[in-house]
Parts: sequence; C-alpha cells; structure tokens
Amino acid sequence: MVDSTGEILRGSGLDQAPTPSPDTVDRQRLLIRLWRAFDASPYVEILAGRGWGKTTVAAQFAQTVGGPVAWVDGGAGSKALEPLLQLWDQGGGLDLTVVLDAAEQLLDEGEDGVAALTRLVAARPRGARVLLCSSRHLGAALEQAGAGTDHPLLTESDLRFTARDARRLPSAVAVADLLKDTGGWVAGAVLLAQGRHDPHATVRLHRLIRSAVLEGLPPTERAFLSHTAILPIVTQSDARALVGEEAEALVHSVRRRVLPLVHATGDALVYRRPLRELLLADLSSDDSTIVDDLSRRHLDHLQASGRMREAVEWCVAEGDRQGAVHVVERVVAGLANRTPAQEELSEWLQLLGPDTALASDVIAGAAIRRLHADRRTHEATTLIRRLSEDDRIERILRTNPDLHATVLWCLHERPKDALNYLSEEYGSYRIDAVSYMVSVLGGTEPIEAPVQVSWGELAALVHWGLIWQGRLDEVIDSATDSQSAFEDNPNVVIAALWTGRLDLAKSAWERIPAGRNERPQAQLARAAFLLAEGRLEEALEVLARNRAAAERAGQESTFDVLYAYVLIRRGEAARAIPHLTPRLPTMRGTGHRAIEEWARMVLGIAHLEAGDLDAAQSYLTDALASMRPAGRLLLAAAAERALAEVRLRRGSAAVDPAVDVAVAELVPDEAPAGLTGHVGSRFWEAEVAARTPLVEATLAQRRAPVPAAAATRPERSADPASAVLYSFGEPAVLEIGETRNVLRRTKLVELIADLALHGGAMDRDLLQARLFPDIDRRRASNYFRQVVFKIRELIGVSLHRDGALLVWPEEIPLRAVDIDFERRIEAIPGVDAEAGQVRDVFDLAAAPYLPASELPWVVERRNHLSLLYEKAVVSELHKAYDAGDLELIRDYGARAIAINPYAEDLYLLMIRAEQNWGSVARGRAMFRAAHESMKDLGIEVSEELRDAAQRLGATSG
Repeated sequence: MVDSTGEILRGSGLDQAPTPSPDTVDRQRLLIRLWRAFDASPYVEILAGRGWGKTTVAAQFAQTVGGPVAWVDGGAGSKALEPLLQLWDQGGGLDLTVVLDAAEQLLDEGEDGVAALTRLVAARPRGARVLLCSSRHLGAALEQAGAGTDHPLLTESDLRFTARDARRLPSAVAVADLLKDTGGWVAGAVLLAQGRHDPHATVRLHRLIRSAVLEGLPPTERAFLSHTAILPIVTQSDARALVGEEAEALVHSVRRRVLPLVHATGDALVYRRPLRELLLADLSSDDSTIVDDLSRRHLDHLQASGRMREAVEWCVAEGDRQGAVHVVERVVAGLANRTPAQEELSEWLQLLGPDTALASDVIAGAAIRRLHADRRTHEATTLIRRLSEDDRIERILRTNPDLHATVLWCLHERPKDALNYLSEEYGSYRIDAVSYMVSVLGGTEPIEAPVQVSWGELAALVHWGLIWQGRLDEVIDSATDSQSAFEDNPNVVIAALWTGRLDLAKSAWERIPAGRNERPQAQLARAAFLLAEGRLEEALEVLARNRAAAERAGQESTFDVLYAYVLIRRGEAARAIPHLTPRLPTMRGTGHRAIEEWARMVLGIAHLEAGDLDAAQSYLTDALASMRPAGRLLLAAAAERALAEVRLRRGSAAVDPAVDVAVAELVPDEAPAGLTGHVGSRFWEAEVAARTPLVEATLAQRRAPVPAAAATRPERSADPASAVLYSFGEPAVLEIGETRNVLRRTKLVELIADLALHGGAMDRDLLQARLFPDIDRRRASNYFRQVVFKIRELIGVSLHRDGALLVWPEEIPLRAVDIDFERRIEAIPGVDAEAGQVRDVFDLAAAPYLPASELPWVVERRNHLSLLYEKAVVSELHKAYDAGDLELIRDYGARAIAINPYAEDLYLLMIRAEQNWGSVARGRAMFRAAHESMKDLGIEVSEELRDAAQRLGATSG
C-alpha cells in the first residue's frame, strides 16, 4: 500500500510540496497548533484571505511530517484530486497527509468541484490527515460530507504577525510592497529590491535613511520620530501621551519638511516600514526597555481616552494577551449592568481566544449575563457548569454578587444544580424571587413566597412558583392588581386556564407582544389554551414544533408532559406511555421534582386508562409522596382522586374503610359565598374527574358532609364597618362589613391576628420582632414595611403610627374569632349548658388556629386553644355518649381528632360508641388511626384502647 501510494503521488506530481524560502519567518507557534489540532480531528481548516501566509505555513508543516505528503492545488481543478481518490478507493488504513491549497477554487468550479471535495473528505481512509487552506469557509461542504462543523479552524487572528514576528521579517519583499513601504521613494525602493539578492543592501538602505532623513533633523524632531515610531499612525493626541505637550508643534514641524518615508495624511503622520524598523532598532540598541515602556504608555493613553477596542487590539498585536484581558475587564466594569453587547463579546472571544477570555472571572460573568439577556439559557448553563467543574463559580459569585440571581435563573430548569447556589448571603428581591421559584420546583419542604411590593420583570418567575404550589388565584390577583405583572406574562395565561377562566387567559395572551409570544413558555401556554378548548391536533402541533427551542431553553420537560396528556385526551394512552416514560430519568437528573411529579401523575392516568392498575398506583403514589411534603399542591387533589379510582377499581374499598374515608374526603368544602382561595387546579381536577367514574358514583351515594364548621360565624357587629378575623383553618378570612377578604399570605394574617390579641395597637418594634424572629433587623424592617403595604393594597386598611405604637384604625373595630371562642368557652355554665349553645361555640374552632404559621407565639396559642377545644369537646361527647347520640360523637369527635390526632381518650370514646350503636368497620378504622398516631410518637396504644378494639371483634363474632 505504501509503495503504491508513493508511485501514485510521484506519477501525478502530488509529491511536490513547495519549499519555503530560507528568508521565511519560522512559524513554530502555528506548527504546534496544527499538530494539536490534528490530535483532535483528522480535518483542519486554515481560513484566511490572500496574503496571510496560508501556503507558507502549510509548506512549513509539510516539512515536519514524517510520512508521505500529497500537495494539491485547488486551482488545478477537481481532476487534480483523481489520483488521491484512487488511493481512497483501495480501502484500509493509510498514513498520508493531504494539503489542499486554494480549496475555495473547487467550490468555484461548480458541482464537479464540490463533489470532488465532498468525496475527498467523506471517503478519507483511516489514518489519513487533511489540511484545507481556503479563503472561504468550507463548513457547509464539510458538513455535507459528514465531517461536522466543529473541526479545528485557524483564522486570520491566528495567522497574524505579532510585533515580535514583524521584527524578524526579512527585508526582501514583493514589488507591490516596495511602493507601500517606500511611498515611491526611488532610492529606497531600489535598495529594498536589491535586498532580495544582496545582503549588504539593507546596511546601505539604513545608511541612506540616516543621511537623507535623520541627520538633518534637530535633536528634538529626531527624538520625536524615534519615540513615536511604535505607532502605526501618529496623531497629535497619541504623540502627546508619548512625548508631552510639545507634540503638536513637532507634528507640524515634521509635516513641513516633507521627509522621505514620512507620509502626511490629514492631521496625522505615517512612517513607512523601513523608517519605523530603523527607528525602533536604534531605540532598542540605546535602551532595551524603552520600546516596552513606550508601548505601556500608549496603552494607558488608549484606556484613559476610552479607546478600549484599540487598546485590546494593541495588546493582541504586541502578543500581550493578559494585558488585553485586563483592558476588557475595565470595559466590563464600566458597562451598564456589566453586560456587553453581543458584538463586543464576540469580538473579545475572537481577539483573545475563548480559553484566554473566559479564564477571566469578570469576562466569564459578563458572558453569562449576555447569554441570559439573549435567552440563550442552554449555552449559559453549559458555561456555568464548566466554571463549576473548574471550582470557579463560587469565586465569581462572591466577586459579582449581582450575578447570583442570573445564575439561578439560568439554572432554574435544573433545580438539582440551582439548589447548590441558594444562600441568604446574597439577599435582594431579585435573588429572593429566583430562589423562591427554584426552591418550589426542586425543594423537598414547603416554602413561603417572599413578600415584595412589586416584582416587576420578575413577576413571571414568582408566578411560576405560585402555580406549582396551587396558588393560582394569587397569580390572577397579582396580575389584575399590577398591570406590569399582567403584561408579557405567559404564566398568567396558564394560571387562568388552570382555574377554568378562558376569558382571562385569552386577555392575558393578547398582552404578550408579537415576537415574544414565540418564546417556549408562551408556546407552552398556547398549547395549554388549545387543550382547554379541545383543539387537540393543534396543541400537539404547537408542542412538537417548539420542542427544539424549549430544549435550548431547558424547558423541554414541560412540553413532553403536556404532549403526553394531549395524547391521553385523544384516547391514545398507549402512545403516551412510551413517549413520556423514558424522559423521567432526565427530569430526575435535573432535580426538577415539580415536573417529575406532573409526569408521574400523567403516567398514572395513562396506565389507569390502559387498565394497568399496579403501574397506575405506583406512579400516583410516588407523585403524591413527593408533592404533599413539599407543598406543591397544584395537582395534589387531582392525583388523589385518580389514586382513589385505582383503589376502587381494585375493590379495596370493600375491605379497607380507610379507602372509603379517603373517597369521602374528596368532596370539596363549600366556600362561603363570594370567597375565593381554592388551592390547586380546577382544570386538572375536572380532567381527572372525567376519568374516575367509580369515585363519582361513590360520592353520589353519600350524603353531603356536614358543612365546614368554620362557616359558623359569631354574631355580626351592629357596626357595618367592624372587622372580624376568622383565624381558625385555612384560608383565614377578614370580614369588614359586607366585604370578605381571603388572606392567603401568612404574614398578613399573623400581623392582623397579633394586633387583635393586643386590642388593635402594639409596639411596632415588638410586633416586627414577633413576625420575623429569625431575620436581622434591617431585612426584617424591610419585610415588615412590605406587609403593612400589602394590608393597605389588598384590604384597604391603613395602619398608622402613634408614637411607638402601630395602630389598627379605630373607625374599623378589630376582633378575632379565636378571642371570641376563648371568651365563650370559658363562659359555658357546665352541665346545665344547652347543647345548641355549646355546639355553636365548638363550631368557631373546628380547625387549628393559624395552621400555616410556625411563629413561636402562634404555636403556643394554637396549643392553648386546642387544649381548650379538646377539653370542652370531650366533656360534651361524654354527654352525647350517655344520650346515645352517635352522629354527634362521629361529627365532633372527628373534628377534635383532626386538631389533636394523639387524643387517646377520644379514640376510646368513639370506638365504644361504634361498638354500641354504629359500624364495627368504622371502629376498627379508628383503632388503626390511633395506632398510627401513637406510632408517630414512638409509643404503643394503651391496654384500655386495645381491649376496646378486641371487644369490637367479639361483637362482630
């Protein structure tokens, strides 16, 4: 093979690589680059215009190759490649280096040339290397040949001479350059031309320049020429930085002399190459450091005058890339938000090289900001992960604290990565917003939305977190309260759709500007809208068409889940399962728990439709086990209903009363008229309801549950402007006259409840400390002001200061139901009390006090009120037991256990009541509930309770 290769090359003349001239500058740096490039790829392209030395570098490289080299001139046409292609056809491995010079001329030949180039690349034998020299990029042709677009590429920026290279240039030059270098000066041109053959010509040229140009000059002008010779163009301002205030006069003086090799253009001077070389050589011989000193002074001048682009180019031309990096860092520091334009960033990367540029923390941070601003999230994420692997991202965040929110935003579709960067150290409303969203999407514990007067451009982020917590009404409320949150916000569209409000969703969609409604999240909202309208084919088309863009933005998982559900709606559950199942590991790998839960619920529904109850139960159970503890309640009710359907289809309800109870709990509480506050998605609950006929049939057979006790309210004040806080259960409600305000923000409820406890007035600092006990005073004060603002904004009540006190307005007297309950429970006259009177009091506190709050004083009061309630209920239930009132025991006993699941005496009383007058199955279910509650405390049930359960068995036997 080797012998035939040599014969073919010799016979075709392809073994005749050009020999570089002895005068050619050695480009060892580029040769090393080429060898490294071939280590990474069998194809390397040198892309540069004419005169950049492509052929010379290729010829020098050919001399370093140990094996055979084939040199092909693209100007000879595609026929010149035929001998090589014969070698390709022989197959097997081949140790051969091919240099294709002027490759762009094959493209000019037309189809034959392109076909030959494509075949040369596509059919390359194993072991062969191909070096392509071209003045036009061959990327399209190479990609067509299967070589890809990521092969190594050397461009003009790599080939350009540095200042040190230029000083080693030979004096012999082409005729065209003689005129450029001499400006038509005959003597100089002759001597330059003679320099090609006469080594003494350069000496004579320098002697001539000294005698004809320099010797007749005054010392000041000669020094001026020497010190400004480093400049390609000598302007007055640039010269002043090098020689001082006399620069202007010296420029004019030199212009008037009309010296050979000095060209005057406008107000500037240009020294021809031979003169500059001589001046710099003389300057270096007098002082070896002066050229470098002058170069630094000029660089400082460029930066001081704001000519940063020239400063970067100057450093690169001098071979000082680190100096160029420092210049770019200064540029970034002076930019608004330290975010460069895309053109600036691209230019820096090209001039410095990506590795050099991104080795700077400042430039890397600027690159992240730019990519984020352009919504190139996938590229930003790749860069962040690379910096993280290099252990640099933490340092970058500490030196760029404002970058923290941007990094979190870029990683928000990979919560597993983003959660590593959550820290209170970088507190700001931007970081609070992104941290909240990331924590909701990927966290394992409930998180409260941060309190903020207005989220501005971050509203969509906060809304995305609220959506997954099931707080859709809050999204809609905030959007209707704030026009900025309503504009250009696809999450308002989604929230409106998933609450069943298509009219509001349509209005929100119309507020997304043209162009921006093509973003992935907007297209997700559009597909959801089409699904809600039943336009399933269009929904699938939108999701499929936009998935690639969603993947670039890191949002492909949401598209995949919604696509699978649309398939289910089309009756194609069998297609939905294989479509979505393989994507679960990716969701798990990114830590995107919210989307994984959604996917598991959809897969559970798909398997339910397909009749695979085991798989359906597994997926739904896993989804709920993840949703509930993390407070992601958007889909919880829907998933619970689907799981109940699975259990009913398996026949579990016939043998397990717990399933029966679980189904009964699916009946929603009736909200008081005029109130909102539903947690979850009515859309998804309705979708699941349509697929759970057994649950629907079971619910239809049951009598409606007793209305929620929280609906019983104390007698209204005669004053229509009084304020009453219903502080038991969720959501809390504040009634002011006939207006009912649902309070879903925990801090608002806590503040109003604390004021009510203290008669409507309280020391402001003490109140702030009780609301934010674990936050430093500065941040707590900021949050406290925002809570007060929200009370005014959402409820219309303005709290005012009276000295050190914060005061509820006297014209709207404030009282709380918990205070009424406490007063009335203590006033019950004991055994002589009427049953109706006692139950009215019980109904005030049929749920825990402020259940969403964990403040120490709230927990203490909750326990106090629970004990009061339990004590009174136990007393009343004993009376009911004596009277044989089973329904009352069931009703109030269940409420009391919901408040205190560890009340063993209540379990005992209820089991005995079921034994005497009720259902053995219910009694057993109560014993199991007691056993599980005691197990949580690490203790066993009492012997008395166990005996009562055993008697249940005896009774049934």
